[in-house]
Amino acid sequence: MVAVGLALALLMVILPPPAGLPPAGQRILAVLIGAIALWVSEALDPAVTGVLIIIALPLLGVLSFPKETAEFGNPTISLLAAVFFIGRAVQQSALDRRLALTLVNWGKGSVSLAMLLMMGTTFLFAFFVPSSMARAALMAPIAAGVVEGMGLGRGSNLGKALFIAIPFVTLISSSALLTGTTGMVYAAGVFENALKYHWSYSTWLVTFMPGSVLSILLIWVALRWMFPLEQQKADGGAAAGGAAGGATDYLAEQLAKLGPLSTVEKKTLLLLVILVLGWATEGLHGVSTALMGVIVATLMLLPGVGVLKWKETVNRVDWGSIILFGTSLVLAKAISESGAAQWLAELFARTRTVGPVGAALAVTVLFAALRVGLSNMTAVLALGLPVIFSTAATMHLNPLWLGMVGTVTCSMGFFFPTQSVSLMTSYGYGYFRVQDVVKAGLVATVIVAGVTLLMATQYWPLLGISPLGQGR
Repeated sequence: MVAVGLALALLMVILPPPAGLPPAGQRILAVLIGAIALWVSEALDPAVTGVLIIIALPLLGVLSFPKETAEFGNPTISLLAAVFFIGRAVQQSALDRRLALTLVNWGKGSVSLAMLLMMGTTFLFAFFVPSSMARAALMAPIAAGVVEGMGLGRGSNLGKALFIAIPFVTLISSSALLTGTTGMVYAAGVFENALKYHWSYSTWLVTFMPGSVLSILLIWVALRWMFPLEQQKADGGAAAGGAAGGATDYLAEQLAKLGPLSTVEKKTLLLLVILVLGWATEGLHGVSTALMGVIVATLMLLPGVGVLKWKETVNRVDWGSIILFGTSLVLAKAISESGAAQWLAELFARTRTVGPVGAALAVTVLFAALRVGLSNMTAVLALGLPVIFSTAATMHLNPLWLGMVGTVTCSMGFFFPTQSVSLMTSYGYGYFRVQDVVKAGLVATVIVAGVTLLMATQYWPLLGISPLGQGR
Protein backbone atom coordinates (compact mmCIF):
# COMPACT_ATOMS: atom_id res chain seq x y z
CA MET A 1 0.00 0.00 0.00
CA VAL A 2 2.74 2.45 1.01
CA ALA A 3 4.97 1.50 -1.93
CA VAL A 4 2.13 1.82 -4.44
CA GLY A 5 1.02 5.17 -3.01
CA LEU A 6 4.52 6.64 -2.96
CA ALA A 7 5.25 5.32 -6.47
CA LEU A 8 2.05 6.91 -7.77
CA ALA A 9 2.96 10.19 -6.04
CA LEU A 10 6.40 10.13 -7.69
CA LEU A 11 4.84 9.48 -11.10
CA MET A 12 2.53 12.46 -10.65
CA VAL A 13 5.53 14.71 -9.97
CA ILE A 14 7.37 13.49 -13.07
CA LEU A 15 4.56 13.24 -15.63
CA PRO A 16 3.08 16.31 -17.40
CA PRO A 17 -0.01 17.69 -15.63
CA PRO A 18 -3.50 16.95 -17.04
CA ALA A 19 -5.25 19.65 -19.03
CA GLY A 20 -6.32 22.56 -16.85
CA LEU A 21 -4.29 21.51 -13.79
CA PRO A 22 -1.43 23.92 -12.92
CA PRO A 23 1.98 22.30 -12.20
CA ALA A 24 1.77 23.39 -8.54
CA GLY A 25 -1.67 21.78 -8.35
CA GLN A 26 -0.30 18.52 -9.71
CA ARG A 27 2.49 18.53 -7.15
CA ILE A 28 0.15 19.14 -4.19
CA LEU A 29 -2.04 16.24 -5.38
CA ALA A 30 1.09 14.07 -5.55
CA VAL A 31 1.94 15.05 -1.98
CA LEU A 32 -1.63 14.23 -0.93
CA ILE A 33 -1.49 10.76 -2.50
CA GLY A 34 1.76 10.00 -0.71
CA ALA A 35 0.36 11.38 2.56
CA ILE A 36 -2.83 9.31 2.27
CA ALA A 37 -0.77 6.17 1.68
CA LEU A 38 1.23 6.86 4.84
CA TRP A 39 -1.84 7.84 6.88
CA VAL A 40 -3.93 4.81 5.87
CA SER A 41 -1.08 2.31 6.34
CA GLU A 42 0.12 4.02 9.55
CA ALA A 43 3.68 3.23 8.44
CA LEU A 44 4.62 6.46 10.22
CA ASP A 45 2.99 8.35 13.04
CA PRO A 46 0.43 10.74 11.46
CA ALA A 47 2.25 13.73 12.96
CA VAL A 48 5.54 12.65 11.33
CA THR A 49 3.74 12.41 8.00
CA GLY A 50 2.48 15.92 8.68
CA VAL A 51 6.00 17.22 9.17
CA LEU A 52 7.08 15.54 5.91
CA ILE A 53 4.28 17.41 4.13
CA ILE A 54 5.50 20.70 5.60
CA ILE A 55 9.01 19.94 4.32
CA ALA A 56 7.86 18.78 0.88
CA LEU A 57 5.61 21.68 -0.11
CA PRO A 58 8.29 24.45 -0.14
CA LEU A 59 10.83 22.13 -1.79
CA LEU A 60 8.34 21.36 -4.58
CA GLY A 61 7.46 25.03 -5.03
CA VAL A 62 3.86 24.60 -3.92
CA LEU A 63 3.80 26.87 -0.86
CA SER A 64 6.54 28.93 0.78
CA PHE A 65 7.77 28.02 4.26
CA PRO A 66 6.79 31.43 5.74
CA LYS A 67 3.23 30.90 4.50
CA GLU A 68 3.22 27.45 6.09
CA THR A 69 4.39 28.66 9.47
CA ALA A 70 1.85 31.49 9.36
CA GLU A 71 -0.91 28.85 9.42
CA PHE A 72 0.41 27.61 12.77
CA GLY A 73 -0.41 31.06 14.18
CA ASN A 74 -4.12 30.48 13.53
CA PRO A 75 -6.15 31.04 16.75
CA THR A 76 -7.69 27.58 16.39
CA ILE A 77 -4.28 26.08 17.18
CA SER A 78 -4.36 27.82 20.56
CA LEU A 79 -7.93 26.66 21.12
CA LEU A 80 -6.99 23.07 20.38
CA ALA A 81 -4.10 23.15 22.85
CA ALA A 82 -6.33 24.74 25.50
CA VAL A 83 -9.04 22.12 25.00
CA PHE A 84 -6.48 19.35 25.51
CA PHE A 85 -5.42 20.89 28.83
CA ILE A 86 -9.05 21.32 29.93
CA GLY A 87 -9.89 17.75 28.97
CA ARG A 88 -6.92 16.53 30.95
CA ALA A 89 -8.18 18.39 34.03
CA VAL A 90 -11.64 16.79 33.74
CA GLN A 91 -10.14 13.31 33.47
CA GLN A 92 -7.55 13.81 36.21
CA SER A 93 -10.16 15.05 38.69
CA ALA A 94 -12.42 11.99 38.02
CA LEU A 95 -15.31 14.42 37.49
CA ASP A 96 -16.04 12.80 34.13
CA ARG A 97 -16.52 9.34 35.67
CA ARG A 98 -18.72 10.69 38.48
CA LEU A 99 -20.95 12.53 36.03
CA ALA A 100 -21.25 9.51 33.74
CA LEU A 101 -22.17 7.15 36.56
CA THR A 102 -24.70 9.59 38.02
CA LEU A 103 -26.51 10.23 34.76
CA VAL A 104 -26.69 6.58 33.76
CA ASN A 105 -27.96 5.68 37.23
CA TRP A 106 -31.07 7.79 36.53
CA GLY A 107 -32.36 4.97 34.30
CA LYS A 108 -33.49 2.84 37.27
CA GLY A 109 -36.04 0.20 36.37
CA SER A 110 -35.87 0.61 32.58
CA VAL A 111 -33.26 -1.12 30.44
CA SER A 112 -34.29 0.89 27.38
CA LEU A 113 -34.05 4.17 29.27
CA ALA A 114 -30.69 3.14 30.70
CA MET A 115 -29.44 2.65 27.14
CA LEU A 116 -30.75 6.08 26.10
CA LEU A 117 -29.10 7.67 29.14
CA MET A 118 -25.82 5.96 28.26
CA MET A 119 -26.05 7.51 24.80
CA GLY A 120 -27.08 10.89 26.24
CA THR A 121 -24.19 10.82 28.70
CA THR A 122 -21.76 10.03 25.91
CA PHE A 123 -23.17 12.99 23.98
CA LEU A 124 -22.91 15.25 27.03
CA PHE A 125 -19.20 14.56 27.35
CA ALA A 126 -18.61 16.25 24.01
CA PHE A 127 -18.90 19.50 26.01
CA PHE A 128 -15.94 18.59 28.21
CA VAL A 129 -13.84 15.94 26.44
CA PRO A 130 -12.70 17.02 22.93
CA SER A 131 -11.60 13.55 21.83
CA SER A 132 -14.09 10.99 20.51
CA MET A 133 -11.67 8.24 21.51
CA ALA A 134 -11.48 9.58 25.07
CA ARG A 135 -15.27 9.71 25.30
CA ALA A 136 -15.54 6.11 24.11
CA ALA A 137 -12.78 5.03 26.48
CA LEU A 138 -14.63 6.69 29.37
CA MET A 139 -18.03 5.14 28.65
CA ALA A 140 -16.99 1.63 27.55
CA PRO A 141 -16.06 0.29 31.02
CA ILE A 142 -19.27 1.74 32.46
CA ALA A 143 -21.27 0.04 29.70
CA ALA A 144 -19.48 -3.23 30.43
CA GLY A 145 -20.42 -2.89 34.10
CA VAL A 146 -24.05 -2.26 33.20
CA VAL A 147 -24.22 -5.31 30.90
CA GLU A 148 -22.49 -7.60 33.39
CA GLY A 149 -24.60 -6.19 36.24
CA MET A 150 -27.70 -7.36 34.37
CA GLY A 151 -26.35 -10.88 34.16
CA LEU A 152 -25.57 -10.61 30.43
CA GLY A 153 -22.27 -10.73 28.59
CA ARG A 154 -20.52 -10.80 25.21
CA GLY A 155 -22.84 -11.70 22.39
CA SER A 156 -25.92 -10.29 24.11
CA ASN A 157 -28.10 -7.86 22.17
CA LEU A 158 -27.79 -5.27 24.94
CA GLY A 159 -24.02 -5.57 24.76
CA LYS A 160 -24.05 -5.16 20.98
CA ALA A 161 -26.43 -2.21 21.09
CA LEU A 162 -24.56 -0.36 23.85
CA PHE A 163 -21.06 -0.92 22.51
CA ILE A 164 -22.08 0.10 18.98
CA ALA A 165 -24.12 3.07 20.23
CA ILE A 166 -21.24 4.57 22.24
CA PRO A 167 -18.80 5.10 19.32
CA PHE A 168 -21.65 6.12 17.00
CA VAL A 169 -22.68 8.84 19.45
CA THR A 170 -19.08 10.01 19.91
CA LEU A 171 -18.79 10.44 16.13
CA ILE A 172 -22.15 12.20 15.69
CA SER A 173 -21.63 14.49 18.68
CA SER A 174 -18.29 15.61 17.24
CA SER A 175 -20.03 17.99 14.85
CA ALA A 176 -22.58 19.26 17.40
CA LEU A 177 -20.03 21.48 19.16
CA LEU A 178 -17.33 23.74 17.82
CA THR A 179 -14.96 22.02 20.26
CA GLY A 180 -16.48 18.54 19.83
CA THR A 181 -13.31 17.27 18.20
CA THR A 182 -10.17 18.66 16.59
CA GLY A 183 -11.79 18.34 13.17
CA MET A 184 -14.54 20.81 14.06
CA VAL A 185 -12.03 23.33 15.42
CA TYR A 186 -10.14 22.92 12.16
CA ALA A 187 -13.31 23.35 10.07
CA ALA A 188 -14.19 26.57 11.90
CA GLY A 189 -10.71 27.87 11.12
CA VAL A 190 -11.05 27.00 7.44
CA PHE A 191 -14.48 28.67 7.21
CA GLU A 192 -12.94 31.83 8.66
CA ASN A 193 -9.79 31.75 6.53
CA ALA A 194 -11.40 30.80 3.23
CA LEU A 195 -14.88 32.35 3.50
CA LYS A 196 -14.31 35.06 6.13
CA TYR A 197 -17.15 33.53 8.13
CA HIS A 198 -16.66 33.49 11.90
CA TRP A 199 -18.34 30.82 14.00
CA SER A 200 -18.95 31.59 17.66
CA TYR A 201 -19.46 28.73 20.10
CA SER A 202 -23.17 29.54 20.51
CA THR A 203 -23.98 29.95 16.80
CA TRP A 204 -22.30 26.61 16.00
CA LEU A 205 -24.31 24.99 18.82
CA VAL A 206 -27.64 26.39 17.60
CA THR A 207 -26.88 25.40 14.01
CA PHE A 208 -25.58 21.85 14.42
CA MET A 209 -26.95 20.56 17.74
CA PRO A 210 -30.58 19.85 16.61
CA GLY A 211 -29.50 17.55 13.78
CA SER A 212 -27.11 15.64 16.04
CA VAL A 213 -29.75 15.11 18.73
CA LEU A 214 -32.32 13.94 16.16
CA SER A 215 -29.81 11.53 14.59
CA ILE A 216 -28.93 10.03 17.97
CA LEU A 217 -32.58 9.54 18.92
CA LEU A 218 -33.28 7.79 15.61
CA ILE A 219 -30.20 5.59 16.00
CA TRP A 220 -31.38 4.65 19.52
CA VAL A 221 -34.68 3.47 18.02
CA ALA A 222 -32.90 1.68 15.16
CA LEU A 223 -30.46 -0.18 17.43
CA ARG A 224 -33.28 -1.39 19.65
CA TRP A 225 -35.02 -2.69 16.52
CA MET A 226 -31.89 -4.40 15.14
CA PHE A 227 -30.82 -5.79 18.52
CA PRO A 228 -33.95 -6.39 20.66
CA LEU A 229 -33.04 -5.98 24.34
CA GLU A 230 -33.19 -9.17 26.45
CA GLN A 231 -35.01 -7.67 29.41
CA GLN A 232 -36.64 -10.97 30.35
CA LYS A 233 -33.30 -12.82 30.25
CA ALA A 234 -31.27 -10.27 32.17
CA ASP A 235 -30.11 -10.93 35.72
CA GLY A 236 -30.72 -14.63 35.45
CA GLY A 237 -34.10 -14.33 33.70
CA ALA A 238 -35.58 -11.68 35.96
CA ALA A 239 -38.24 -9.29 34.80
CA ALA A 240 -37.37 -5.90 33.47
CA GLY A 241 -37.36 -4.26 36.85
CA GLY A 242 -35.16 -6.95 38.36
CA ALA A 243 -32.89 -6.87 35.33
CA ALA A 244 -32.22 -3.22 35.82
CA GLY A 245 -31.57 -3.89 39.49
CA GLY A 246 -28.28 -5.70 38.80
CA ALA A 247 -26.98 -2.75 36.83
CA THR A 248 -28.32 -0.31 39.44
CA ASP A 249 -26.37 -2.12 42.15
CA TYR A 250 -23.20 -1.88 40.10
CA LEU A 251 -23.65 1.83 39.42
CA ALA A 252 -24.47 2.59 43.06
CA GLU A 253 -21.39 0.66 44.16
CA GLN A 254 -19.12 2.60 41.78
CA LEU A 255 -20.59 5.94 42.91
CA ALA A 256 -20.07 5.00 46.55
CA LYS A 257 -16.40 4.31 45.83
CA LEU A 258 -15.98 7.86 44.51
CA GLY A 259 -17.29 9.37 47.77
CA PRO A 260 -18.33 13.04 48.08
CA LEU A 261 -17.12 15.72 45.67
CA SER A 262 -13.44 16.41 46.27
CA THR A 263 -11.90 19.89 46.30
CA VAL A 264 -10.24 19.20 42.96
CA GLU A 265 -13.58 18.18 41.44
CA LYS A 266 -15.28 21.32 42.77
CA LYS A 267 -12.55 23.56 41.31
CA THR A 268 -12.72 21.77 37.96
CA LEU A 269 -16.50 22.03 37.88
CA LEU A 270 -16.40 25.77 38.64
CA LEU A 271 -13.85 26.42 35.90
CA LEU A 272 -15.92 24.38 33.43
CA VAL A 273 -19.00 26.44 34.24
CA ILE A 274 -16.98 29.62 33.62
CA LEU A 275 -15.74 28.17 30.32
CA VAL A 276 -19.17 27.14 29.00
CA LEU A 277 -20.77 30.42 30.08
CA GLY A 278 -17.93 32.35 28.45
CA TRP A 279 -18.32 30.45 25.20
CA ALA A 280 -22.10 30.78 25.20
CA THR A 281 -22.02 34.57 25.74
CA GLU A 282 -19.27 35.50 23.28
CA GLY A 283 -21.61 37.94 21.57
CA LEU A 284 -21.96 39.93 24.81
CA HIS A 285 -18.35 40.30 25.96
CA GLY A 286 -16.46 39.87 22.67
CA VAL A 287 -13.87 37.41 24.05
CA SER A 288 -13.31 34.86 21.27
CA THR A 289 -13.82 31.14 21.75
CA ALA A 290 -10.08 30.53 21.40
CA LEU A 291 -9.07 33.22 23.91
CA MET A 292 -11.68 32.06 26.44
CA GLY A 293 -10.30 28.52 26.17
CA VAL A 294 -6.74 29.77 26.75
CA ILE A 295 -7.88 31.83 29.77
CA VAL A 296 -9.57 28.86 31.48
CA ALA A 297 -6.72 26.49 30.62
CA THR A 298 -4.28 28.98 32.18
CA LEU A 299 -6.43 29.28 35.31
CA MET A 300 -6.26 25.51 35.64
CA LEU A 301 -2.47 25.76 35.82
CA LEU A 302 -2.27 28.57 38.43
CA PRO A 303 -1.30 27.65 42.02
CA GLY A 304 -4.23 27.63 44.42
CA VAL A 305 -6.81 28.26 41.72
CA GLY A 306 -5.98 25.51 39.27
CA VAL A 307 -5.99 21.72 39.33
CA LEU A 308 -3.09 20.94 36.99
CA LYS A 309 0.69 20.98 37.26
CA TRP A 310 2.56 22.05 34.15
CA LYS A 311 5.35 19.49 34.26
CA GLU A 312 2.92 16.60 34.67
CA THR A 313 0.33 17.83 32.17
CA VAL A 314 2.62 18.91 29.35
CA ASN A 315 3.79 15.31 28.87
CA ARG A 316 0.20 14.05 28.59
CA VAL A 317 -1.02 16.51 25.95
CA ASP A 318 -1.19 15.08 22.42
CA TRP A 319 1.19 17.51 20.72
CA GLY A 320 1.24 15.26 17.66
CA SER A 321 -2.42 16.07 17.02
CA ILE A 322 -1.60 19.78 17.22
CA ILE A 323 1.16 19.34 14.61
CA LEU A 324 -1.21 17.34 12.41
CA PHE A 325 -3.87 19.99 12.88
CA GLY A 326 -1.50 22.74 11.74
CA THR A 327 -0.48 20.58 8.78
CA SER A 328 -4.13 20.26 7.80
CA LEU A 329 -4.45 24.06 7.71
CA VAL A 330 -1.33 24.20 5.53
CA LEU A 331 -2.77 21.57 3.19
CA ALA A 332 -6.04 23.44 2.82
CA LYS A 333 -4.18 26.63 1.90
CA ALA A 334 -1.91 24.80 -0.55
CA ILE A 335 -4.81 23.00 -2.27
CA SER A 336 -6.65 26.29 -2.67
CA GLU A 337 -3.73 28.49 -3.82
CA SER A 338 -2.23 25.90 -6.20
CA GLY A 339 -5.36 25.69 -8.33
CA ALA A 340 -5.88 22.00 -7.47
CA ALA A 341 -9.15 22.68 -5.66
CA GLN A 342 -10.61 24.54 -8.63
CA TRP A 343 -9.54 21.80 -11.04
CA LEU A 344 -11.04 19.05 -8.87
CA ALA A 345 -14.19 21.10 -8.37
CA GLU A 346 -14.71 21.44 -12.11
CA LEU A 347 -14.36 17.66 -12.53
CA PHE A 348 -16.66 17.10 -9.58
CA ALA A 349 -19.30 19.50 -10.94
CA ARG A 350 -19.32 17.84 -14.37
CA THR A 351 -20.13 14.39 -12.98
CA ARG A 352 -22.70 15.32 -10.33
CA THR A 353 -26.33 16.40 -10.51
CA VAL A 354 -26.57 20.17 -10.63
CA GLY A 355 -28.63 21.64 -7.82
CA PRO A 356 -28.41 21.96 -4.02
CA VAL A 357 -29.85 18.54 -3.11
CA GLY A 358 -27.78 16.73 -5.73
CA ALA A 359 -24.63 18.55 -4.61
CA ALA A 360 -25.35 17.77 -0.95
CA LEU A 361 -25.84 14.08 -1.73
CA ALA A 362 -22.64 14.02 -3.80
CA VAL A 363 -20.69 15.61 -0.93
CA THR A 364 -22.16 13.04 1.47
CA VAL A 365 -21.02 10.17 -0.76
CA LEU A 366 -17.59 11.77 -1.22
CA PHE A 367 -17.00 12.18 2.52
CA ALA A 368 -18.34 8.70 3.34
CA ALA A 369 -15.89 7.29 0.78
CA LEU A 370 -12.99 9.30 2.20
CA ARG A 371 -13.80 8.02 5.69
CA VAL A 372 -13.35 4.42 4.54
CA GLY A 373 -9.64 5.07 4.09
CA LEU A 374 -9.05 7.91 6.56
CA SER A 375 -9.92 7.59 10.25
CA ASN A 376 -8.90 11.17 11.02
CA MET A 377 -11.72 13.71 10.60
CA THR A 378 -9.27 16.59 10.30
CA ALA A 379 -7.50 14.90 7.38
CA VAL A 380 -10.84 14.26 5.63
CA LEU A 381 -11.88 17.89 6.08
CA ALA A 382 -8.48 19.11 4.89
CA LEU A 383 -8.87 17.11 1.69
CA GLY A 384 -12.57 17.80 1.16
CA LEU A 385 -13.40 21.36 2.20
CA PRO A 386 -11.25 23.20 -0.37
CA VAL A 387 -12.79 21.05 -3.11
CA ILE A 388 -16.29 21.73 -1.75
CA PHE A 389 -15.73 25.50 -1.71
CA SER A 390 -14.52 25.53 -5.29
CA THR A 391 -17.32 23.18 -6.36
CA ALA A 392 -19.90 25.47 -4.78
CA ALA A 393 -18.51 28.45 -6.69
CA THR A 394 -18.56 26.47 -9.94
CA MET A 395 -22.17 25.36 -9.39
CA HIS A 396 -23.26 28.80 -8.10
CA LEU A 397 -24.09 27.43 -4.65
CA ASN A 398 -23.36 28.89 -1.23
CA PRO A 399 -19.91 27.51 -0.24
CA LEU A 400 -20.72 27.97 3.45
CA TRP A 401 -23.87 25.85 3.14
CA LEU A 402 -22.20 23.07 1.14
CA GLY A 403 -19.16 23.12 3.42
CA MET A 404 -21.45 22.67 6.43
CA VAL A 405 -22.93 19.56 4.81
CA GLY A 406 -19.43 18.14 4.43
CA THR A 407 -18.51 19.10 8.00
CA VAL A 408 -21.42 17.08 9.41
CA THR A 409 -21.10 14.08 7.10
CA CYS A 410 -17.36 13.68 7.68
CA SER A 411 -18.36 11.97 10.94
CA MET A 412 -19.86 9.02 9.04
CA GLY A 413 -17.18 6.44 9.82
CA PHE A 414 -19.69 3.80 10.90
CA PHE A 415 -18.86 0.73 8.79
CA PHE A 416 -15.61 -0.76 10.08
CA PRO A 417 -13.76 -0.55 13.42
CA THR A 418 -10.67 0.70 11.57
CA GLN A 419 -12.53 3.81 10.41
CA SER A 420 -12.55 5.34 13.87
CA VAL A 421 -10.38 5.06 16.96
CA SER A 422 -13.52 5.29 19.11
CA LEU A 423 -15.06 2.35 17.22
CA MET A 424 -11.84 0.39 17.61
CA THR A 425 -11.82 1.17 21.34
CA SER A 426 -15.35 -0.17 21.71
CA TYR A 427 -14.71 -3.16 19.43
CA GLY A 428 -11.78 -4.18 21.60
CA TYR A 429 -14.18 -5.11 24.43
CA GLY A 430 -15.53 -7.98 22.32
CA TYR A 431 -19.26 -7.27 22.65
CA PHE A 432 -19.98 -7.11 18.90
CA ARG A 433 -18.65 -8.57 15.64
CA VAL A 434 -17.61 -6.70 12.50
CA GLN A 435 -20.79 -7.94 10.80
CA ASP A 436 -22.85 -6.29 13.56
CA VAL A 437 -21.26 -2.88 13.10
CA VAL A 438 -21.48 -3.08 9.29
CA LYS A 439 -25.23 -3.74 9.56
CA ALA A 440 -25.73 -0.97 12.12
CA GLY A 441 -23.39 1.34 10.21
CA LEU A 442 -25.46 1.14 7.04
CA VAL A 443 -28.56 2.19 8.94
CA ALA A 444 -26.70 4.93 10.84
CA THR A 445 -25.26 6.33 7.60
CA VAL A 446 -28.72 6.57 6.05
CA ILE A 447 -30.06 8.24 9.21
CA VAL A 448 -27.28 10.83 9.48
CA ALA A 449 -27.34 11.58 5.75
CA GLY A 450 -31.12 11.97 5.78
CA VAL A 451 -31.18 14.17 8.88
CA THR A 452 -28.35 16.32 7.53
CA LEU A 453 -30.20 16.87 4.26
CA LEU A 454 -33.36 17.73 6.23
CA MET A 455 -31.50 20.27 8.39
CA ALA A 456 -29.66 21.74 5.40
CA THR A 457 -32.79 22.32 3.33
CA GLN A 458 -35.34 23.13 6.03
CA TYR A 459 -33.60 24.37 9.20
CA TRP A 460 -30.38 26.13 8.16
CA PRO A 461 -32.21 28.53 5.79
CA LEU A 462 -34.26 29.69 8.80
CA LEU A 463 -30.93 30.73 10.35
CA GLY A 464 -29.97 32.68 7.24
CA ILE A 465 -27.77 30.00 5.63
CA SER A 466 -29.42 29.06 2.35
CA PRO A 467 -28.15 26.81 -0.44
CA LEU A 468 -28.17 29.57 -3.06
CA GLY A 469 -27.24 32.56 -0.90
CA GLN A 470 -23.85 33.68 0.37
CA GLY A 471 -24.37 33.02 4.07
CA ARG A 472 -25.33 35.53 6.71
